[in-house]
Amino acid sequence: MDADKNPVYDTTKPLYAATYYTKRSKDADDFAKQIFTTLATIFVSVISFYFGSSATSSGVGAGAKAAKDGGDAGKKSDPQSALGEAKAAAHDAQTAADRAAAAAKNAEDFASKAPADKANAARSSADKVKSTANAAIQAADDAKRSVEDAQKAVTDVTAAGTDATKTSAAAAAAFKARDTARASADQAKKNADDAERLLKEMGSNV
Repeated sequence: MDADKNPVYDTTKPLYAATYYTKRSKDADDFAKQIFTTLATIFVSVISFYFGSSATSSGVGAGAKAAKDGGDAGKKSDPQSALGEAKAAAHDAQTAADRAAAAAKNAEDFASKAPADKANAARSSADKVKSTANAAIQAADDAKRSVEDAQKAVTDVTAAGTDATKTSAAAAAAFKARDTARASADQAKKNADDAERLLKEMGSNV
């Protein structure tokens, strides 16, 4: 020490580093373990939720795509194709209705020109042709409504997004509308054939 009793260090001699170890606290160790366990649980939960959600989304997306494709990867009967087929059927139905309407007009002409002794029979035959033609026209109108139903179904399929249930229902509606349009077209063709047959018979009898 110097004259003022302050410590004096000899800087010519090397200094040594000393390490001080504190006594471990059991409570602190337990708390640290609890924190680690809690964080690990949260981490696992987040990871599980993420992968679970991804798997669910993938499944729903696959279901929606399958429904949109009609179960055959879209090669044969996706809703859009069903709409196109419904339009084609409606076109055929309208063509048949036009044939039937032409037959009805010709039948009316025959009836108006029929001799007096055959006027009643001609009128009866013309009424049958007209009734059959009206049935063909009604079938064509039904086919047009089916096209509207198919168009709405296609729109609903798009709007459903990844909702597999809604997509499947909308796709089924499109296929049903297509089938209904086809049935209406077949009926219109049958009515047109009947109208033309009745007209031919009328021409032979008048």
